[in-house]
Amino acid sequence: MDERRRNRNRIRVLITSYSGLTLVWVLPVAFLLSLVEAVALATTRQWGRARAALGGWSANLRDLRSVVRSRRETQALRTVGDDDVRDLMVRGSAQ
Repeated sequence: MDERRRNRNRIRVLITSYSGLTLVWVLPVAFLLSLVEAVALATTRQWGRARAALGGWSANLRDLRSVVRSRRETQALRTVGDDDVRDLMVRGSAQ
C-alpha cells in the first residue's frame, strides 16, 4: 500500500471512529502534525512523501460523502467510549 493511501486510511479511521466532540480537537491536531511532517519532508527534498502526508487529507475531502456515510454507520454501531477507542488505536499504531 502506498504512503498516500495509508495516510488517507489513517485519517478516515480517525474521522469515523471518534465522537464529534473529540473530533473537535483531534482533527486539528492531526492536521497540524501532518503539516509539520510535510514541511520537514519537503526541507529534506522528499517531495513525494511530503505530498503523501497532505494527500490523505485531500483524498478524504474529495470523498467526503462516503466518509460521512461511513462515519454515520460506524457511530451507530459504537458501544465503547472514546477512551477505549483511543487506547486501541495507540496500542495498534505502527508510528
